[in-house]
Amino acid sequence: MSAGMWLCLLYLLHPYLIIVMSIANIRDRMGLINLVYPEQWWLALSAVAALPAIAFFIAWVKWQKQQEGIFLTLWRNGKLVLLLSSCLYLTLLSLSWYTYYGSFSLVLQTVFAIILVIYLLLSQRVKDVLNQPMQALDP
Repeated sequence: MSAGMWLCLLYLLHPYLIIVMSIANIRDRMGLINLVYPEQWWLALSAVAALPAIAFFIAWVKWQKQQEGIFLTLWRNGKLVLLLSSCLYLTLLSLSWYTYYGSFSLVLQTVFAIILVIYLLLSQRVKDVLNQPMQALDP
């Protein structure tokens, strides 16, 4: 996969990365969550919005063992799956603008999400990676 797609996945899966880093922080488990999300339930909603991205990541991991079925379908429709996850996340961000207008974290997340959607829509590299056979990709 290309570096751009890895960055897309990393950004879309950031709620789970924040959860793992918060669990690893022994002194202040909620500090990182409170830094990124104004309220804890926004983390849960962001994690739900990232579920299509998790499905895509699992399809990428499983490509070595299964060349047919749902994993191949998820891979071939990866652009739509990642766009769905991005749009769900943008929807959550737009809802949070009503409550937390002016939050630097919210502004930064919104800018990244918009850049991500534009990249997924316009990038020829994303199309090329998802259209090539799965056997041709490096694991």
